[in-house]
Amino acid sequence: MECVMEKKLPTATIQTEHGTIVMELYPEQAPNTVNSFIKLAKEGVFDGQSITRIVPGFVIQPCFFLEDERLQVMIDNECSENGYANTIRFRRGTVAMGAEGNIASGASFFIALDNESCKRLQGKFPAFGQVLSGWEELDRLERVELEPVVLPDMPEGVRINIPKIPEKLLSVTVETWGVQYPDPVYLPFE
Repeated sequence: MECVMEKKLPTATIQTEHGTIVMELYPEQAPNTVNSFIKLAKEGVFDGQSITRIVPGFVIQPCFFLEDERLQVMIDNECSENGYANTIRFRRGTVAMGAEGNIASGASFFIALDNESCKRLQGKFPAFGQVLSGWEELDRLERVELEPVVLPDMPEGVRINIPKIPEKLLSVTVETWGVQYPDPVYLPFE
């Protein structure tokens, strides 16, 4: 009798100053997005980055790509509206990359905080993971004191709030269970 081992999905662990968040990644749904996240995490690019956007009841966005040139990587937006077979449903704990149209950030990931408010993201952003544990840390981050930020070219309806007392990612590590994921295909940054 042949024993078939089930392939384990990669996981990512985010360590903040106050807690740990563990996420499962889905390379079959958004392969290049997962490849980018894994590459940047292994290179330590996320380590020490500030949490730059918290919108209570909507999203937490740890890294904004303009903050650090190492985060300025662009990829195809692997979402269903762009013809990709990405069936991940947006709900509390869904992990996705920021995107606009056909292009997504390869680094500026966010975590959805609510089932209802995130429905409008469905099909427009490359979802690539789901939080497994660390809900208490997400809840804590959602409750920190915030101050609104207004940018000159901010699209209508976009809200950006930064923590009044800075919040940082101490580290982001990945476990690929011995699987080697290829380097991502990046688009020119403009």
